[in-house]
Amino acid sequence: MKIDRLYQIRKNGKSYSNNRSNKIKIRNIYERFIKIITLIIIPLLLIVLIYGIGMILKEYVNNLVIVTIGDVCTKIGKTVFDNLSLIICLVTVISITNNVKAVAIAVTGFLVFVVMQYALIQYKVTPEGTTYFTSILFFYHGNNLSMVLGTTFGLVTLNTSILGGVIVGIVSSYIYNKCIDLRLPKSFGLLNGFPFVTLIVVLANMFLAIIFLLLWIVLSIVLNHIYNWMWQQSANNFLGPAFVYELLNILLIPLGFKDIVANLFIPTTVKTLSQTEFETLFRNIALHYGWEHNIFDDTSDNSTIQVAWNFIRQPLFRDQQISILGWINLLPINRLPQANGFSVQVYDWFLSSNFGHLLQLKLPPNYAFTFGGSLAISTAIILTSKKENCLPTAILMTMIVAVTILTGNNVIINLFAFFVSPLLYFCVYTPLAGLNGLFMSMLDVHIWVSFTDGLVDFIYKGVIPVAKGTNFFWVPIFTLIWFVIMTPIFWKAIIYFDYPFIGRRETI
Repeated sequence: MKIDRLYQIRKNGKSYSNNRSNKIKIRNIYERFIKIITLIIIPLLLIVLIYGIGMILKEYVNNLVIVTIGDVCTKIGKTVFDNLSLIICLVTVISITNNVKAVAIAVTGFLVFVVMQYALIQYKVTPEGTTYFTSILFFYHGNNLSMVLGTTFGLVTLNTSILGGVIVGIVSSYIYNKCIDLRLPKSFGLLNGFPFVTLIVVLANMFLAIIFLLLWIVLSIVLNHIYNWMWQQSANNFLGPAFVYELLNILLIPLGFKDIVANLFIPTTVKTLSQTEFETLFRNIALHYGWEHNIFDDTSDNSTIQVAWNFIRQPLFRDQQISILGWINLLPINRLPQANGFSVQVYDWFLSSNFGHLLQLKLPPNYAFTFGGSLAISTAIILTSKKENCLPTAILMTMIVAVTILTGNNVIINLFAFFVSPLLYFCVYTPLAGLNGLFMSMLDVHIWVSFTDGLVDFIYKGVIPVAKGTNFFWVPIFTLIWFVIMTPIFWKAIIYFDYPFIGRRETI
């Protein structure tokens, strides 16, 4: 009995020691990963700025030279973000193995992962250069295929981004560590002693690509159902969809799905309407409220409706293609009558009818959460940094916040929050984003949602057309609210869990 008991004690002690050793090893890998991610922040920050400036120039400037510069800037940014998965893959492999051979093998595996997807995605390119996606894996022909697809190295692939890079990196590193000593037998002649690990990595990533394709098909089906549900909801019953939209926007970012959500709900090219098309839309909405239009003398039975109609019918708009938001903002009046005779602001008049392609105006703007969240997390990082790192940390985080607010692209803040503190990201950051969407919808904040939701867009789409019904003043109020709520939560959590944010470890 004594010998058995002694053996059991030694066995348990060894097991405990191994578990503790594994935890320390995982912790070291994790902290190496965060250090390397931190190193790429500055160049990534510059890319975010270039991309954001490019989007702003393309959207708000008509000069051909400036638009060309903007196009170049957006292409630079898009190329980097399209290939972000490779960067994340390399960071993952270096963190786990710290071995050049492993990195080379992982790159090979990643290329196979990409090429396998490309081979199993079917599409056609018209003579005009337009790409039409037909199917995935030859059998799935669902709607909105473009929302789950992107490009990697110029090839049409799944939009896997962070998730794809991390998974490929982990799989390749694991295989490398387990199989590096395997060699082909001497009977293979010229291949005598050739490492078997590369072949295993290639086969594993081929299989992994098929798994991702199947998962993305499921994702496409689910998001299409969500989209159809949201589209059917009127602006007066949009609280649930608003919460879900903002929740998805933040929840899916770590998985590389931010662009998928944006592509699903926000057209890459804003739909434009001719004069005739907008006339039809306007007339149908007026009829919905009970205002008849006499086609013989081209008059309405409401004087305010008639003023708007006469403006729309001007010859100067005859050959123009203008976005729906552009048409609405051009109207010389700010209020239009509903069925009860009471007038409402123009945005509410269009939205309440649930006519036309106005989903982008229903969607809750995320300015308040982007501004308030980035300020809160940055402040918490500065306050929890070492004393000797406080100034450089403050300078770096100020730059990140400035770029985030200017461009509306909070990718760096989101990556930091997810990689360094996933618990906070999913349990605090994501639910608050959903609540932000719910409150913006509840308070009728109508600011046209687009890819560039930065300060310039906020001023142009929210502040300037305030008389039309944007209710933009709720944005700075909720920016302050989210800042006050999130700052102490992140501050206390960073200290309690000892999260390795910038400034908390080595000297910057």
